[in-house]
Amino acid sequence: MMVVHRVRACVTMCTIQKTNLSNVDRTTEALATSRCIEGARAMTDVNLSVVISEIPRKICIHCCESIPCVPEHFGKNSARPDGFQKYCKQCDELLYGEKKRARSRAYAKAHAIEARARAAAWRTNHPDYRAHQRLYRMNNLARMLELEAQAREKHRDQRNEAQRTYHKIHPDVASAATGRRRARKACVALNDLTAAQWQEIKAAYGYRCVYCGRKMQRLTMDHITPLSKGGNHTASNIVPACQSCNARKYVGNVLIPIQPLLLTIASPKGV
Repeated sequence: MMVVHRVRACVTMCTIQKTNLSNVDRTTEALATSRCIEGARAMTDVNLSVVISEIPRKICIHCCESIPCVPEHFGKNSARPDGFQKYCKQCDELLYGEKKRARSRAYAKAHAIEARARAAAWRTNHPDYRAHQRLYRMNNLARMLELEAQAREKHRDQRNEAQRTYHKIHPDVASAATGRRRARKACVALNDLTAAQWQEIKAAYGYRCVYCGRKMQRLTMDHITPLSKGGNHTASNIVPACQSCNARKYVGNVLIPIQPLLLTIASPKGV
Protein backbone atom coordinates (compact mmCIF):
# COMPACT_ATOMS: atom_id res chain seq x y z
CA MET A 1 0.00 0.00 0.00
CA MET A 2 2.94 2.33 0.62
CA VAL A 3 3.97 1.92 -3.02
CA VAL A 4 0.44 2.72 -4.18
CA HIS A 5 0.54 6.00 -2.26
CA ARG A 6 3.91 6.88 -3.84
CA VAL A 7 2.52 6.30 -7.34
CA ARG A 8 -0.60 8.32 -6.60
CA ALA A 9 1.56 11.18 -5.31
CA CYS A 10 3.66 11.02 -8.52
CA VAL A 11 0.57 11.28 -10.74
CA THR A 12 -0.88 14.12 -8.65
CA MET A 13 2.41 16.05 -8.75
CA CYS A 14 2.52 15.74 -12.53
CA THR A 15 -1.01 17.17 -12.65
CA ILE A 16 0.05 20.08 -10.44
CA GLN A 17 3.09 20.90 -12.56
CA LYS A 18 1.35 20.74 -15.92
CA THR A 19 -1.60 22.87 -14.83
CA ASN A 20 0.81 25.73 -14.11
CA LEU A 21 1.36 26.01 -17.87
CA SER A 22 -0.87 28.39 -19.80
CA ASN A 23 -3.22 27.28 -22.59
CA VAL A 24 -2.99 23.57 -21.75
CA ASP A 25 -5.75 21.75 -23.62
CA ARG A 26 -7.20 18.39 -22.72
CA THR A 27 -4.99 16.53 -25.21
CA THR A 28 -1.80 17.96 -23.69
CA GLU A 29 -3.23 17.12 -20.27
CA ALA A 30 -3.65 13.47 -21.22
CA LEU A 31 -0.13 13.33 -22.63
CA ALA A 32 1.35 14.89 -19.51
CA THR A 33 -0.49 12.38 -17.31
CA SER A 34 0.68 9.50 -19.51
CA ARG A 35 4.29 10.65 -19.17
CA CYS A 36 3.87 10.71 -15.40
CA ILE A 37 2.40 7.18 -15.51
CA GLU A 38 5.35 5.98 -17.57
CA GLY A 39 7.69 7.38 -14.95
CA ALA A 40 5.70 5.69 -12.20
CA ARG A 41 5.77 2.38 -14.12
CA ALA A 42 9.56 2.60 -14.16
CA MET A 43 9.53 2.90 -10.36
CA THR A 44 7.19 0.06 -9.52
CA ASP A 45 5.39 -2.95 -10.93
CA VAL A 46 2.06 -2.01 -9.32
CA ASN A 47 -1.00 -2.26 -11.54
CA LEU A 48 -1.30 1.44 -12.43
CA SER A 49 -4.81 1.14 -13.79
CA VAL A 50 -5.96 0.47 -10.25
CA VAL A 51 -4.11 3.53 -8.98
CA ILE A 52 -5.49 5.85 -11.66
CA SER A 53 -9.01 4.61 -11.04
CA GLU A 54 -8.67 5.66 -7.41
CA ILE A 55 -8.18 9.34 -8.39
CA PRO A 56 -11.72 10.82 -8.23
CA ARG A 57 -13.12 12.58 -11.28
CA LYS A 58 -15.91 15.12 -11.54
CA ILE A 59 -18.06 16.42 -14.40
CA CYS A 60 -18.12 20.21 -14.74
CA ILE A 61 -21.77 21.26 -15.10
CA HIS A 62 -20.83 23.95 -17.63
CA CYS A 63 -18.41 22.29 -20.08
CA CYS A 64 -19.67 18.75 -19.19
CA GLU A 65 -16.13 17.32 -19.23
CA SER A 66 -14.90 14.68 -16.81
CA ILE A 67 -11.92 16.22 -15.00
CA PRO A 68 -9.76 14.98 -12.07
CA CYS A 69 -11.38 16.26 -8.90
CA VAL A 70 -8.27 17.94 -7.46
CA PRO A 71 -7.62 21.54 -6.32
CA GLU A 72 -5.70 22.25 -9.52
CA HIS A 73 -8.90 21.85 -11.57
CA PHE A 74 -11.72 22.76 -9.15
CA GLY A 75 -11.94 25.56 -6.62
CA LYS A 76 -12.62 24.57 -3.02
CA ASN A 77 -16.13 24.89 -1.54
CA SER A 78 -16.59 23.48 1.96
CA ALA A 79 -20.37 23.78 1.67
CA ARG A 80 -20.55 21.09 -1.01
CA PRO A 81 -20.38 17.35 -0.20
CA ASP A 82 -17.16 16.74 -2.15
CA GLY A 83 -15.57 20.01 -1.01
CA PHE A 84 -15.19 21.46 -4.54
CA GLN A 85 -17.07 23.90 -6.76
CA LYS A 86 -19.57 22.76 -9.41
CA TYR A 87 -17.57 24.43 -12.18
CA CYS A 88 -14.00 23.72 -13.20
CA LYS A 89 -11.59 26.62 -12.81
CA GLN A 90 -11.57 27.44 -16.52
CA CYS A 91 -15.38 27.70 -16.65
CA ASP A 92 -15.48 29.55 -13.33
CA GLU A 93 -13.14 32.20 -14.74
CA LEU A 94 -15.24 32.43 -17.89
CA LEU A 95 -18.54 32.81 -15.99
CA TYR A 96 -17.64 34.68 -12.82
CA GLY A 97 -14.07 35.96 -13.19
CA GLU A 98 -14.92 39.60 -13.86
CA LYS A 99 -17.66 39.65 -11.20
CA LYS A 100 -15.23 38.37 -8.59
CA ARG A 101 -12.60 40.94 -9.55
CA ALA A 102 -15.18 43.74 -9.39
CA ARG A 103 -16.28 42.56 -5.95
CA SER A 104 -12.65 42.46 -4.78
CA ARG A 105 -12.04 46.00 -6.06
CA ALA A 106 -15.16 47.27 -4.29
CA TYR A 107 -14.12 45.60 -1.03
CA ALA A 108 -10.59 47.00 -1.28
CA LYS A 109 -11.97 50.50 -1.86
CA ALA A 110 -14.38 50.26 1.07
CA HIS A 111 -11.67 48.97 3.45
CA ALA A 112 -8.70 51.00 2.20
CA ILE A 113 -7.97 52.58 5.60
CA GLU A 114 -7.85 49.20 7.37
CA ALA A 115 -5.63 47.78 4.64
CA ARG A 116 -3.18 50.68 4.94
CA ALA A 117 -3.10 50.25 8.72
CA ARG A 118 -2.34 46.53 8.38
CA ALA A 119 0.38 47.26 5.83
CA ALA A 120 1.95 49.89 8.10
CA ALA A 121 1.90 47.49 11.05
CA TRP A 122 3.51 44.77 8.92
CA ARG A 123 6.28 47.14 7.81
CA THR A 124 6.89 48.10 11.43
CA ASN A 125 7.21 44.45 12.46
CA HIS A 126 9.47 43.65 9.48
CA PRO A 127 12.00 46.51 9.30
CA ASP A 128 14.31 44.58 6.97
CA TYR A 129 11.70 44.01 4.24
CA ARG A 130 13.24 46.65 1.95
CA ALA A 131 16.59 44.87 2.06
CA HIS A 132 14.85 41.66 0.94
CA GLN A 133 13.09 43.58 -1.84
CA ARG A 134 16.36 45.06 -3.08
CA LEU A 135 18.05 41.65 -2.99
CA TYR A 136 15.20 40.03 -4.93
CA ARG A 137 15.23 42.81 -7.50
CA MET A 138 18.99 42.53 -7.95
CA ASN A 139 18.77 38.76 -8.43
CA ASN A 140 15.85 39.06 -10.89
CA LEU A 141 16.63 42.41 -12.51
CA ALA A 142 15.95 41.43 -16.13
CA ARG A 143 12.57 39.91 -15.27
CA MET A 144 11.58 42.89 -13.07
CA LEU A 145 12.46 45.41 -15.78
CA GLU A 146 10.45 43.44 -18.32
CA LEU A 147 7.38 43.33 -16.06
CA GLU A 148 7.65 47.04 -15.26
CA ALA A 149 7.87 47.92 -18.94
CA GLN A 150 4.81 45.80 -19.69
CA ALA A 151 2.86 47.44 -16.86
CA ARG A 152 3.81 50.94 -18.01
CA GLU A 153 2.70 50.20 -21.55
CA LYS A 154 -0.53 48.54 -20.45
CA HIS A 155 -1.58 51.30 -18.03
CA ARG A 156 0.05 54.32 -19.66
CA ASP A 157 -3.10 56.45 -19.90
CA GLN A 158 -4.28 55.65 -16.36
CA ARG A 159 -0.84 56.39 -14.92
CA ASN A 160 -0.56 59.71 -16.74
CA GLU A 161 -4.02 60.80 -15.62
CA ALA A 162 -3.34 59.77 -12.01
CA GLN A 163 -0.02 61.63 -12.06
CA ARG A 164 -1.61 64.81 -13.43
CA THR A 165 -4.31 64.69 -10.75
CA TYR A 166 -1.78 64.08 -7.97
CA HIS A 167 0.46 66.93 -9.13
CA LYS A 168 -2.49 69.34 -9.17
CA ILE A 169 -3.26 68.44 -5.56
CA HIS A 170 0.42 68.40 -4.47
CA PRO A 171 2.26 71.07 -6.51
CA ASP A 172 5.27 71.08 -4.14
CA VAL A 173 5.84 67.36 -4.74
CA ALA A 174 5.67 67.93 -8.50
CA SER A 175 8.08 70.86 -8.28
CA ALA A 176 10.56 68.85 -6.19
CA ALA A 177 10.39 65.90 -8.60
CA THR A 178 10.97 68.19 -11.59
CA GLY A 179 13.94 69.77 -9.86
CA ARG A 180 15.53 66.42 -9.06
CA ARG A 181 15.06 65.28 -12.67
CA ARG A 182 16.81 68.42 -13.97
CA ALA A 183 19.60 67.85 -11.46
CA ARG A 184 20.04 64.24 -12.58
CA LYS A 185 20.30 65.35 -16.20
CA ALA A 186 22.93 67.90 -15.15
CA CYS A 187 24.88 65.15 -13.29
CA VAL A 188 25.24 67.21 -10.13
CA ALA A 189 27.20 65.86 -7.16
CA LEU A 190 24.41 66.36 -4.60
CA ASN A 191 20.72 65.93 -5.43
CA ASP A 192 18.72 65.55 -2.22
CA LEU A 193 16.11 68.33 -1.99
CA THR A 194 12.66 67.06 -0.95
CA ALA A 195 9.20 68.56 -1.19
CA ALA A 196 9.12 69.04 2.60
CA GLN A 197 12.39 70.99 2.49
CA TRP A 198 11.14 73.18 -0.37
CA GLN A 199 7.99 73.98 1.61
CA GLU A 200 10.14 74.85 4.64
CA ILE A 201 12.39 77.13 2.55
CA LYS A 202 9.40 79.05 1.18
CA ALA A 203 7.93 79.42 4.67
CA ALA A 204 11.27 80.68 6.02
CA TYR A 205 11.23 83.52 3.45
CA GLY A 206 7.57 84.31 4.11
CA TYR A 207 6.51 83.00 0.69
CA ARG A 208 8.24 86.00 -0.89
CA CYS A 209 10.68 86.27 -3.76
CA VAL A 210 14.15 86.87 -2.31
CA TYR A 211 14.92 89.43 -5.05
CA CYS A 212 11.82 91.60 -5.49
CA GLY A 213 10.07 90.80 -2.19
CA ARG A 214 6.68 90.04 -3.79
CA LYS A 215 4.55 87.55 -1.84
CA MET A 216 3.04 84.71 -3.86
CA GLN A 217 2.28 81.02 -3.69
CA ARG A 218 3.73 80.00 -7.06
CA LEU A 219 7.44 80.49 -6.39
CA THR A 220 10.20 78.82 -8.38
CA MET A 221 13.44 77.25 -7.19
CA ASP A 222 16.43 79.46 -7.93
CA HIS A 223 19.84 77.80 -7.61
CA ILE A 224 22.33 80.30 -6.17
CA THR A 225 25.07 78.50 -8.08
CA PRO A 226 23.36 77.31 -11.28
CA LEU A 227 23.27 73.60 -12.08
CA SER A 228 25.06 74.33 -15.35
CA LYS A 229 28.00 75.73 -13.36
CA GLY A 230 28.32 72.82 -10.95
CA GLY A 231 25.77 73.90 -8.35
CA ASN A 232 24.05 71.26 -6.25
CA HIS A 233 20.34 70.61 -5.97
CA THR A 234 20.27 70.87 -2.20
CA ALA A 235 18.59 73.11 0.38
CA SER A 236 21.64 75.31 1.00
CA ASN A 237 21.85 76.22 -2.71
CA ILE A 238 18.18 77.04 -3.31
CA VAL A 239 16.10 80.14 -2.59
CA PRO A 240 12.54 81.00 -3.63
CA ALA A 241 12.15 83.42 -6.53
CA CYS A 242 9.30 84.58 -8.74
CA GLN A 243 9.34 83.47 -12.36
CA SER A 244 10.35 86.93 -13.58
CA CYS A 245 13.36 87.32 -11.27
CA ASN A 246 14.46 83.74 -11.85
CA ALA A 247 14.40 84.26 -15.61
CA ARG A 248 16.27 87.59 -15.25
CA LYS A 249 19.03 85.95 -13.18
CA TYR A 250 19.17 82.89 -15.50
CA VAL A 251 22.68 81.37 -15.12
CA GLY A 252 24.36 84.53 -13.87
CA ASN A 253 25.18 85.77 -10.41
CA VAL A 254 22.54 86.51 -7.77
CA LEU A 255 20.72 89.82 -8.31
CA ILE A 256 21.24 90.97 -4.72
CA PRO A 257 23.21 89.59 -1.75
CA ILE A 258 21.16 86.81 -0.15
CA GLN A 259 21.49 84.41 2.75
CA PRO A 260 20.33 80.85 1.95
CA LEU A 261 18.71 78.57 4.50
CA LEU A 262 21.61 76.43 5.68
CA LEU A 263 19.63 73.96 7.81
CA THR A 264 16.12 72.54 7.58
CA ILE A 265 14.03 70.55 10.00
CA ALA A 266 12.93 68.23 7.22
CA SER A 267 15.47 65.59 6.26
CA PRO A 268 17.01 65.55 2.76
CA LYS A 269 16.18 62.72 0.38
CA GLY A 270 17.88 59.47 1.25
CA VAL A 271 18.31 60.26 4.98
